[in-house]
Order: sequence, then structure tokens, then C-alpha cells
Amino acid sequence: MPSTATTIGKVSLIMAGGMRQALLALPLVVASSLGRIDGASQGPTNVLVVRDRTEPIAAVDPRAPSTIIVGTNTDYHLRVKGTYPVGFFTSRDGGRSFNAGSAPVVDRWTTEADPSLVIANTGTAFLTYLAESRSYCTLGGSAVILSRSYDHGRSFGYFTVVAQALADDKPFSAVEDITRHRVHIFVTWTRKTGSTLGIWFARSVDGGDSFSHAAELYNSTENNFGAIPVVGPRGHVYVVWSTYPGRSTTQPGTASLLLRASSDDGRHFGPPRVVVSTYPTLARMALPGQLRNQPLPSMVAAADGSLFLAWAQRSRVLSNGAAEADILVSRSSDDGLSWSRPGRVNDVRVSDRFMPALALLSDGSLGVVFYDRRVNL
Repeated sequence: MPSTATTIGKVSLIMAGGMRQALLALPLVVASSLGRIDGASQGPTNVLVVRDRTEPIAAVDPRAPSTIIVGTNTDYHLRVKGTYPVGFFTSRDGGRSFNAGSAPVVDRWTTEADPSLVIANTGTAFLTYLAESRSYCTLGGSAVILSRSYDHGRSFGYFTVVAQALADDKPFSAVEDITRHRVHIFVTWTRKTGSTLGIWFARSVDGGDSFSHAAELYNSTENNFGAIPVVGPRGHVYVVWSTYPGRSTTQPGTASLLLRASSDDGRHFGPPRVVVSTYPTLARMALPGQLRNQPLPSMVAAADGSLFLAWAQRSRVLSNGAAEADILVSRSSDDGLSWSRPGRVNDVRVSDRFMPALALLSDGSLGVVFYDRRVNL
């Protein structure tokens, strides 16, 4: 995380029946807390959670919204018992204060990264992350780990090794609440094997105690990255990811968004579908500033089965090498077979914005959060 509290994000609320927007400031640096004092609305307050951390992820307990858990990459300047664990930060008062902790470091892996965080209706929190050996960057070994918290984020002490290989990367997870049964958990990630990059998937039907044998959903010699599992109603599970050719990290390029769908709770998947064909992207080291970003999609499923998909799309390249980009959202009402014409979320088109994330809100609207550099290039 940056050490300042500069507001660089926007939230747009997109109603299912149209494109009505309400823009709210949401710092990506800190937690945002909303409350009421003596019956009057209190504006957002910024709370510095931690410094020197990256890739934050946050989840709210669906049964106890005052419980918020934030996961982050390790602090690479601070060892914990000779290792570099993923961090978590838990608030029980709606984001006004946070307590810090570290995820379990497992066996021979000494560094952790890429946290993903979900909370089931039972209050059990699931933290998925990448475990790395000291020689990970030279294909020295990695693992995808799932850790659980049964005390509402006070500690994460129970873990399962979902999969392990020479070079796994960027896991994401989703949880499915099953009435009168243990929750189902779905985990996706990228795996490098020889000259190919594959999208991999594993599922648990016993609350994360064990996982099915990992299955490869797709592979090619291009970059296949950012696989997101999404749980829909009636046993539908979806995996969406981006694929893009290898290129200079500082040059704008192109990408496509692909999807595979399951109608039997992740046991089997249909063939890959191209959801968004070749579209222009920002450089993976966006200029100015060499700001690292990836063409990651975001997708959620509504209770009626509708799917909403968001991505960042470059609109033009400027003379100084920087670019302008929009956040687009599309909807499918037929299990991802067809998609609506994308709608632009951002109200201002100057500068770039990237890495959107979607969430369905309690009033039936769709929340969109993204990085936006309109004011601090």
C-alpha cells in the first residue's frame, strides 16, 4: 500500500435496469467507514491500515457487516521468523480500527503473495494465497494455500495445500453457501508448464478440508492470467480470465477475455468461450511512473443468474507514451452465451483507469471500484 491517503478510486453504482451512477470517493489505500451520528449522515473517513504493503483485498462478513478483513502482500522489508508471510488486518467496528496478523507459512515455502479473501454466510473466512520457495522466480517451487479463520478474522490457523507445482501464480477463490451442508470453495490460478501458461481449477465440497485433483481449463503459449471463479445460482460456476500475447511491459497491447461455464457445481466445464474479442489495453507497466497493472477482468453473478463483467479498455495513446482508458461493464442473461453492448462507467475520460472490481450491493445495484489517475498523474 502507498503511505499516503490520496483518494485515487471511484465507485459507480450501476442499476440492473440501466446506467444510473452515483460516484463515491473510495480510497484504495485505507478502509472507508460510513456511519451515523445523532441521526445525521457522517461522511467517509480514511483509516490508514498499514504501510509498505501491496495488492490489498477486502471482504465484509455478510452476517456481521461491522467485521471487515483486509489481506495484503507481505512486507518485503520485514521478516517474520525468517519468512515473509501474507498479512491480514481485521476490524470489528466497521473499519474504524484494525488488528494485524500473519497467515501461516507452510513447510518449505518461505515467502507468500497474491491474497484472495472471501467470507461465507457462516462467518468463516477463507484466505487463499501463493506460497513461494526462495528460488520461486527461477521455477524453484510454489503452492496454492487456503487458510481458514473460524473466529471472524482474529486468526488464520487452519490451512490446506490446494495444489503445488514449479510455478503457480495469482490464485483467486469463491465460496458457495450450501443450506445444511458445508460450504463449497472454488480456487483458480495460472500455472506455467514449459512454454505454456494454463488456467487451473480445484474445488472443495467439505469447507476447505480437502480439494479435488487440480484440473487445467485452458492453456496456450500466450499469457493466460487473472482467472476469477464466480458462483452463480443453481450449481452454476464460471471461470473468466484474460489472455494476451507476450510483449514489452511498457508498450500498450491487446487482450481477450475468455470464459468456461459449469452447470454441475464445478464437476465439469463446457468449452472455452470468447467473451470479449481482441480489445486495446494499457501497458502492463503503465506510463508515466512505470505503474504495474494487469489486464485483469472482474465478474459477479446476480441471484437471477445474470452475469456482470468489467474490464479496462484503452481509448487512445498520448504523445508522451501514456494512455487514456475507460472502465467498461457488460451483462449476460443467458449463462454467458451472449453479452450486452459494453457501457462506460467512468464519468471523466481524461487519463487512465484500470483493474476494476465488482460487487453486488444489498439494494440490488452493482458496485464498481477501480484505480483512477485523473488527478494525480
